[in-house]
Amino acid sequence: MVFNAEAGGFGASGQNGVRVFNLHTNGGRRHILLYRCRLDSGNMIMTAPLSVLGLTPSTQFNFSVFAFDNYFTGNLTDAIEGMTYTLGTPRFVGSGVPASGVPAGGSSTLTVQSVAGGDTASPSQTGLLLMYRDARRKQRRTRLRCFRNFL
Repeated sequence: MVFNAEAGGFGASGQNGVRVFNLHTNGGRRHILLYRCRLDSGNMIMTAPLSVLGLTPSTQFNFSVFAFDNYFTGNLTDAIEGMTYTLGTPRFVGSGVPASGVPAGGSSTLTVQSVAGGDTASPSQTGLLLMYRDARRKQRRTRLRCFRNFL
C-alpha cells in the first residue's frame, strides 16, 4: 500500500511524505522521498521506487486508489478500483511536447499512439493525463521542502 502521511502524526508538522506498507506481512513501513512536491499546483504526485514495491517495468500489477477525508471525518470519499497496468507497456503514449512543457501562450502538437501489446498489458489505461503543474508565470513560487526518512 502506498499512501501519504504527515510527519510526526496528524496535525504535527505540516510536512507530507509518501510511505509504503506491506499488507501481506503487516509491516515494512518505509519512508520514501516525495520527488514532485509543489505548493503551486492542485496535483500531488506520489513516487516510490519500483524495488520498494517489488515491481519491475515488465510487471503487470493491479491497483486501486482510495481517498479519505483525513481532516474532519476519516471517511472514504472517493475510489477508483480494479485497475491493471504494466509500466513498460502502456496502452497509449504521447510524443511531440517538449519535456520542459509548453510555455504560457504557446502551443504544441501532441501525437497519441497505441503501443503494441498495450491493450493486454495495460487494459485499464483509457487515455493520457495531461497535468497543469505550475501556477501562473511571474508569480512567486513556494516550494515544499521534502525530506527522506523524516520520521
